[in-house]
Amino acid sequence: MRLATLPILGNVIRNIDSDIGKIGIQKTMAKIIKNNGTKLLIINKNKELKNILKTRPVVVVANHPYEAEVLVLLASLENRKDINLIISSSFSNVTPNIDKHLIPVHIYNRQVCKKGPNIKFRLIRKIHKTKALTCEDEHKKNIDSINLASKKINKGELVVLFPSGGGVDGKWFNGIGHLINGVKNKNNAYIVKAHIQGTSNKDYLRIIPGIAKLLPKFRVNFDEAIPMKIFKDFEPKAITLSLETGYNNWIKTIEHEKRFKFQPWIRPIKGAYLLRTLLFWFIARLG
Repeated sequence: MRLATLPILGNVIRNIDSDIGKIGIQKTMAKIIKNNGTKLLIINKNKELKNILKTRPVVVVANHPYEAEVLVLLASLENRKDINLIISSSFSNVTPNIDKHLIPVHIYNRQVCKKGPNIKFRLIRKIHKTKALTCEDEHKKNIDSINLASKKINKGELVVLFPSGGGVDGKWFNGIGHLINGVKNKNNAYIVKAHIQGTSNKDYLRIIPGIAKLLPKFRVNFDEAIPMKIFKDFEPKAITLSLETGYNNWIKTIEHEKRFKFQPWIRPIKGAYLLRTLLFWFIARLG
């Protein structure tokens, strides 16, 4: 079974894929947010940073606590054809235009071995079947993916990476360090930090007309671009540690918005989680 073949959801995915082919992935994600009625606030993306994000070789790093951060970050970038996203392999091979932008990494076994069975990953695997790999095979393929990302930067492209995505303790994975270490010409390349707020595990409610206006707006803070050449003589682990420390210190300076509190008549609590589970189960059964 494939996600793009499911009733209702499959049609949505195919429409998104069509838009990506016509207007690009950044404009497509921005269109989804706008049509959904959610407000997107972009902070500190000045003229210089816009130019870097549009024309230079760039690695963009961001937080990823929930699901919607991928959509929000892509929508907040500048429109360019060579946007690449390092993402779980569970989302690869969905549709052709989406797939052109994805660099898959394998995190299923890493999740299972360190945290035990994960219902989200099991559900994704049930709906969108992918080949099972051993931990060793996953590691080898991840090395290939990081090397591919470095080559993308060498060609002048942009790569989006969520360094703690899929982690069990919030720590950054050393893939970011190996990626940057693999860039041959660091003199013209940059690293851009982004911090996303306003997402939650209730974002699926935004598909209901009118609800998005009651939920928090999405907010993306950008920091000044870091010239990649400063890491010219760093080892991969040292690069990772330096960037992670700098990122964590930076987000402490960002004023956090108060978490939105639902009114009693729209409070989802456990009933909404049950509804979401039943919805996914029903879609899977129809497929």
